[in-house]
Amino acid sequence: MLKQKKSNPNNKSSNRHFGFTLLEVMIGILILAIVSLSLYELIKFTLNVLWESKTKITATQLANQKIEMARDFDYIDVGTTNGIPTGIIPAAEIITRNGIDYTVTTDIQYVDDPFDGTIGGDPNDILNTDYKKMRVQVSWPYRLTHKPVTLITNIAPIGLESEASGGTLKILVYNANGEPVPQANVSIQNSLVIPNININTLTDNQGYVVLPGSPESTEGYEIIVTKNGYSTDQTHNATPELPTPEKPPASVFENQTTNISFAIDELSNLTVGTVVNTYEDWWNNAWNFRQPVYIYGPASTQYNYTVAINIAYDSDMQNDFDDIRFTDQSGAELNYWRESYTDMAQAIFWVKIMAIPNGITPIFMYYGNAQADTTSNGPSAFLFFDDFETYGVGSIIDGQGIWYTDDGLNSYAVVNENCYSGSHCLKSHDVSSKAAIVNQTYDGNVLLNYRAKLTDKGNQTTSDFNMTVYESPSNGGNWDRMQHRGLISQTNWGQTIKNINDDTGRQININAWQQFKIGYYNNNRLDIWIDDYYLAHNIQTYVNNINYFYIYNDENDRGYYDLIYIRKYSPPEPYVYGFGIEDGRPDGASTYLANIPFIMAGGKIIGYDANEQPVYKYTAVYSTDYNGLIYIENLEWDSYTFTLPEDSSYNIGETVPIQPLNLMPATTSLITLGLNPKSSHAALIIVKDIDENPLANATVNISAPSQGLNEEKTTNESGQVFFDNWAAAETTLQITLIDYEIYLDTFDLYGYHIEQVIMIAP
Repeated sequence: MLKQKKSNPNNKSSNRHFGFTLLEVMIGILILAIVSLSLYELIKFTLNVLWESKTKITATQLANQKIEMARDFDYIDVGTTNGIPTGIIPAAEIITRNGIDYTVTTDIQYVDDPFDGTIGGDPNDILNTDYKKMRVQVSWPYRLTHKPVTLITNIAPIGLESEASGGTLKILVYNANGEPVPQANVSIQNSLVIPNININTLTDNQGYVVLPGSPESTEGYEIIVTKNGYSTDQTHNATPELPTPEKPPASVFENQTTNISFAIDELSNLTVGTVVNTYEDWWNNAWNFRQPVYIYGPASTQYNYTVAINIAYDSDMQNDFDDIRFTDQSGAELNYWRESYTDMAQAIFWVKIMAIPNGITPIFMYYGNAQADTTSNGPSAFLFFDDFETYGVGSIIDGQGIWYTDDGLNSYAVVNENCYSGSHCLKSHDVSSKAAIVNQTYDGNVLLNYRAKLTDKGNQTTSDFNMTVYESPSNGGNWDRMQHRGLISQTNWGQTIKNINDDTGRQININAWQQFKIGYYNNNRLDIWIDDYYLAHNIQTYVNNINYFYIYNDENDRGYYDLIYIRKYSPPEPYVYGFGIEDGRPDGASTYLANIPFIMAGGKIIGYDANEQPVYKYTAVYSTDYNGLIYIENLEWDSYTFTLPEDSSYNIGETVPIQPLNLMPATTSLITLGLNPKSSHAALIIVKDIDENPLANATVNISAPSQGLNEEKTTNESGQVFFDNWAAAETTLQITLIDYEIYLDTFDLYGYHIEQVIMIAP
């Protein structure tokens, strides 16, 4: 036996040495650094607050000085230079105080007070310059975020109001729904009057800017209206290119009111794709149809990422979606799992995509094979998957598949009763038990999804029924879990994060399946959902790298588990942006065609040229990228048409959706241009009902008797049909469709022609 040697108290040469280890020194330095940095940031923030407080006081003083200065002027001089009313106060100036530049803007307008009636009202106020409203705003380079200082006051004349020369300019700004737009920026300039007018102001809450006392001027008031994140509307001067503008500069006449309105709304975004018919890249000839699915990646490239795709039934598919397959652009088949489906309605698929870069990436969905069986496979689509369908009924899961029973009690068995999905699920018995998967390692950016049904909540304070995620393969490892833990009276699920128990507020539904999701990412963040209800977004969770997880219950809690899987999780996540044109195998397949120029024109007209042809507000030439796609931002709400340049090698044979595309405000839309090899003379016929909905299966016949030509086709699901290899000739068009009147007309077909037809119900 080893014994500790005792020191001799009489031995004066015996010394005790005290000190710090290198680790202790480093920890001390780290703590000191953290405290110092925190203290520095606190001092910096405090100084910024004090600085902002002082500058705000100075700004308020400047605004008050400006107002008091105006009160000292003669009433006739109270106005801004180049403003309405005109005066001697600068509309904008920079004033320096204590080394800080303050921008002072002043806006002064006449007010038509309703107390004595308003112009054009009842009673009618023919003298609508009752008093003046002055608005002073002072801003400066902020160190913290806040609004500038704004002061507003009214300035009245001494005695009765007096008549001001000129008329009233009344401007209304409204949106796409005809609703007023408050706080819109309105710029008004007039270089035909002296002094010149240059005003920048805002609409009121009713969308108006009303300027009594505006100097008389014929087509002199140039007006531009916009707002942050909105489109722009304006007047237009006559030019050689636009000799007849629809909205010329406004005119104001003595003692009259000029009303002029402008329409603006929030901007939108649009993705345009160009595809061409070919047979070269069809994945499998046994499948007759395919459709592009556009996947949007909002961040950096994600590899082997599983994305949910919600598919609406198409009559070309099998009723139960068994023939659905997915490929990437190169034709490589993608693994998938079909989560659920409703015959002839919809289905949810999870597809593992090999690479999703930032932006839009198309994959292809194939269908139209009546003999195909599903190849849905959960393990191939996810990092981890078990639905217990491969186990025999009554099987103890210890040592089977990917499971082992940690406590050796073999209390978990596969059953075919009360399961959530399929015929098998996992049931816990009446003994305390733990079942765990074998050790697996993930990088932490994962989401655990499972279904659980609690059948007995127990009667002890220590009762547990939970799914626990561990960082190391031992009971002592770090862990998070979703749990029922507590008395039988407990009504809510709990969550344990960093060994802290919290009530989630989500009810325990006894004898009812519930869905749980636990997502980990960035090594320290945690998201939790119960039944798709978002519960938590926590930082610094206990588990960083998932090695394995437990299913656990004690003898007082019993229930079932089903559909357990783990997938990659890196928010913001890729998602389905939209679907493209369906291609029929007999007619060829669509492949994306890169670098295709096209012309995009809006339907809004700003005037007419010398030949009395309309001049459109928006016309631009774009080109798709190497993927055959282009993302166009900040577009005004409008009705857009798409054409190809004269030197293009293609004709547009179809668009999905049909054109013109009605782009609504504050939306993100997608349109695909289906291209065909260029024909000298070709026609795209678009058939719609009175509500602009496309009409499928309409019989379209075109004939040119002078050329001995006659051809008949049927419109597709998007109500379109394309005729190529035609001749330059007067062409007769006849369209028939059940429940609609026969359409008959003629048109001159020369070059490329689009004919839009509205069918009328009798």
